[in-house]
Amino acid sequence: MKPPAPAFLAWRQLVWSKVRLFVALAGIAFAVTLMLVQVGFLDALATSAATFHMVFDADIVLVDARYNHLKSTSHFSRRYLLQALGHDGVESVKPFYIGEARWRNPWTDSMEGILVVGIDPDKTTLNVPGIISQADLLRKTDVVLFDLASQAKYGPVPQEIREGRTVAVEVNGKRVRVEGLFRTQKTFYNDGNLVTSDTNFQRIFQGRTPGAIDVGLVKLKPGADAAKVKAALARTYDGVLKVMLREEAVHGEKQYWKTKSVIGFIFNMGAVMGFIVGLIIVYQILFSDVQDHLAEYATLKAIGYSDAFLFLVILYESVILAFLGFIPGWGVSVLLYAHTARATSLPIEMTMERAMQALLVTVVMCVISGSIALRKIKKADPADIF
Repeated sequence: MKPPAPAFLAWRQLVWSKVRLFVALAGIAFAVTLMLVQVGFLDALATSAATFHMVFDADIVLVDARYNHLKSTSHFSRRYLLQALGHDGVESVKPFYIGEARWRNPWTDSMEGILVVGIDPDKTTLNVPGIISQADLLRKTDVVLFDLASQAKYGPVPQEIREGRTVAVEVNGKRVRVEGLFRTQKTFYNDGNLVTSDTNFQRIFQGRTPGAIDVGLVKLKPGADAAKVKAALARTYDGVLKVMLREEAVHGEKQYWKTKSVIGFIFNMGAVMGFIVGLIIVYQILFSDVQDHLAEYATLKAIGYSDAFLFLVILYESVILAFLGFIPGWGVSVLLYAHTARATSLPIEMTMERAMQALLVTVVMCVISGSIALRKIKKADPADIF
């Protein structure tokens, strides 16, 4: 008689108790959902934090050597930016200013924090269509553009602008006019954005030293070797400034929020807890299964089946549970991603890479649990059972 295949025996073991199988799959699905949601939120956080980096019209980005992330960047002198013009391959340099201000809602008189960005209206600094097409507005004194991704707490600004009215508002106690709209990606760390000219920025932030900029944007000539120009600029600034390719700046901003920020730690911890929860649930299910069928396992050992064969049975059970539990967990996560994206406008979506990584982690989680449960089979001595 041909012995049963380990995979067949594993499947029969799992479906023997429908209730236990359902509980196991529900637990794994919960763990998968928890992990995917935490990782998805973390990635959305990091991507949204790099919103401005991704639209910089630059090949090389210059920041102060103490730079951590854009919202708390340290200023440096504009003269350093002008030094870059002396390098071969550099076509233009542009300053980028950013600061947090207080917005007085003209409808409720409440005070709200808002991010203000200052750019040179005569140069393309941000590759955002709504900003490029309204550069003429930015050349006006005390005029700002309002981000459509901003929260509603700033008042019905978009409606007013669309109806042809100008919105007069106080920003840092300075009277300014909102005359245009643009749209960026919504971010975790601020609720609204304004864009204005570098001159108007100085009027809003009167305490800022003239010439102190936050980011320097370097545009290279066509055909210039970005790596060589970066290396030359790094030698020029000799540790005073950090020199990055734009892609490196985007990656660095994302990594800061993923690995060094408090909120990144919380999301990472949530993903780890999901893994641990799944590990415990699968272990309990497999251990109970082994315990209930200990006599059968001992019998199989008594008639000649090796420990390796029985180990394969448990490992197959682990893998089957991983795949079956992953499917509903992935499905629930996709629904939660879609709901979150609609509710918050954050860039959260299920990618094939993330799904495959989650599936791999789920299989590893279940196999580890199965490996721990295997110890019970190894101790199954037919002489003790019978």
